[in-house]
Amino acid sequence: LRRVYIYTVTDLCTSRIIYVGQTVDCSRRWVQHEKKRVSGQTSLQDYAKRHQRTFDTFRFKKEDSLPMGCAQVDADRMEAYFIAEYETIYSSKSNQHVANKTAGGHTPLSRTALYSKLA
Repeated sequence: LRRVYIYTVTDLCTSRIIYVGQTVDCSRRWVQHEKKRVSGQTSLQDYAKRHQRTFDTFRFKKEDSLPMGCAQVDADRMEAYFIAEYETIYSSKSNQHVANKTAGGHTPLSRTALYSKLA
């Protein structure tokens, strides 16, 4: 059974979680965030540029409430839940101090249902 890890990225200058993602390999995923993609910058690179940060000012870590990860079938819902919980969806008008460009995941699930899954 393949485990998927939900992770957060914190801006150490503000102590705020700015990004939530999912991966099966945390080390590889962090390197991917640091490298420029062919189609343009990653969400974290955009954030770093907007706020004059370097990747040294970010902390990448597995979500505390899911230290062993989750089943792959639950990963999209868990990612979407934590993006909503930490309010990390970027908006140029109302939420400029975060980096997620999408709500994450592909399957909507209410907060109540997700809280019961975490309990």
